[in-house]
Amino acid sequence: MDSFLAWYYPILFLIIGACIGSFINVVIYRYPIIMLQDKNKPEKISLFYPASHCTSCNKKILKTDNIPIISWLLRKGECRHCGSTYSIKYLITEAVFSVVYLSVFILFYPQYGINSTICILVIFSYLYCIFFIDLKHFLIPDIMTIPLIILGFISAWYNFIPITIMESVIGSIVIFIIIFITGFLFKYFRGIDAIGFGDYKLFAVGGAWCGIFHIQYLIIFSSIFGIIFYIINKKANICSTKNISYLDDIIEIKDKVIPFGPSICLSIILNVLIIFYLPYKV
Repeated sequence: MDSFLAWYYPILFLIIGACIGSFINVVIYRYPIIMLQDKNKPEKISLFYPASHCTSCNKKILKTDNIPIISWLLRKGECRHCGSTYSIKYLITEAVFSVVYLSVFILFYPQYGINSTICILVIFSYLYCIFFIDLKHFLIPDIMTIPLIILGFISAWYNFIPITIMESVIGSIVIFIIIFITGFLFKYFRGIDAIGFGDYKLFAVGGAWCGIFHIQYLIIFSSIFGIIFYIINKKANICSTKNISYLDDIIEIKDKVIPFGPSICLSIILNVLIIFYLPYKV
């Protein structure tokens, strides 16, 4: 029985990861559309409507063609109806989630138990969405940051993460205030926004999950990742504001703006791992 469970749970998390990754693809693609769509439009897009379909021919994707990873490989990423190619990013996301869910289970479950393991997987899944939505659309949805802050408080309260509830609450409030004041002063002296309001709340997520003793590292690592991303983006043009009309109010610096959310997400993940493996206050 023990030998069976030793194989059963890893395989289960591998499969769950692929399925969650498939849903994450939907969230990353559809949620920005949901945020920006015309509220008076009779047929509004949601995460579940319309059903999965080919964006080229608009025909519904069969259930047999919607199996995570397997269907993409069997169909070679092509639509059954029109032959158009689906982006490989869908396959990559499903594969990444399979590997991450399996790895987190192996690394965290034996030492920290199922509750802490689920917490790590939840924050990773949320931050993955935020990372790619902000990367492409320069948007950080409140529906993702606010629940993460609350989940951070709950996780600390029930000792699912190795910080106290006081460290979690104070960390979230203090880092929000620090970043807000910094942004306010920058705009006061320079006349332009240095950081988006969604980034303030994303920093608050980091404070809630990492605690007051790690807010300096959240800021430092976010800045380092931001600088690295800026340099890479200058060379590779990973993201562009060219066709984003809701940034026209900063038209004079629009071509110089980069999303800061991805850097904050990486910093949060790194610091969450640190608080698990460095239990002392640093």
